[in-house]
Amino acid sequence: MHDKLMIVFTSERGKTRSFAISKTKLRHAACLSLIVIAVLTAVSIAGVKFSYQNVALRIKATTLQRDLDHTRSVYENFQQQVAEQEAEKENLLQTTLAELKKRSKIIESILSTVGVDLQIAKGSKNTGGPYTNVSDQSYEELTFKVDHYLETIQSIPLGAPTTGKITSTFGKRIDPINNRPAFHEGVDIKNKFRSPITATADGVVSESGFTSGYGNYVVINHGNGFYTRYFHMNKRAVAQGASVTRGQLVGYMGTSGRSTGTHLHYEIKYKNNPVNPLKFMQIARYIKENKTIASGK
Repeated sequence: MHDKLMIVFTSERGKTRSFAISKTKLRHAACLSLIVIAVLTAVSIAGVKFSYQNVALRIKATTLQRDLDHTRSVYENFQQQVAEQEAEKENLLQTTLAELKKRSKIIESILSTVGVDLQIAKGSKNTGGPYTNVSDQSYEELTFKVDHYLETIQSIPLGAPTTGKITSTFGKRIDPINNRPAFHEGVDIKNKFRSPITATADGVVSESGFTSGYGNYVVINHGNGFYTRYFHMNKRAVAQGASVTRGQLVGYMGTSGRSTGTHLHYEIKYKNNPVNPLKFMQIARYIKENKTIASGK
């Protein structure tokens, strides 16, 4: 009986019941209970840990989703800015093309007015490469044309070489000294003695000297077939071989040589032929009028 444990139960009516449990079995049951409790405790701890990790993962997922939404928003804004910049660039390009075309037309009109050949020299010999069609309205074509025209117009004598009053025009006239019919290859401009005389285009002084007919004179080679000649000056301000720019002083008005009074005899020659300087001198007003028309003012 020592290895058994007696358990007695008494009811409310005074009845008693008893049974014996083996201590060994009781110990086994207790051990089993402890094991079960330990397992349940471990499972509970693991469940709590898993729940904590799950919450942490949810928080991290929420943070990542928020960062992703922000990144997507930034990317969409960037794409929109790029699209707006492309549209702005396209508008600017179209505006530039329109302005280039407008200026090209003005320059073409000016060159046509003074009788300059507008053809751009092109050849087919000793050339090659793949064919790429370029529209006349393209930026590259218009830029090429405007650059060519500006290069050409830089050598064209435009505007007046001095201020004053025109006393004799280009063409047939009666010579003021011998009263015989003659052809006047330039224009005579009257002003005060020693009035400044300037170059009407960039170029190089090809002649600078004195003759009995021309007096003190200067001849400038502007390239592209253009020469200007300045006669009867009181004093020359440039020497032969000097480079000059449009508006640079080349001499002072006088009455040297075959002359009846203080004035400048001014000539323009194009491809060795005399041309009327008057339309070249009046071109400044023509340019102003065309700019006004082009700008819509």
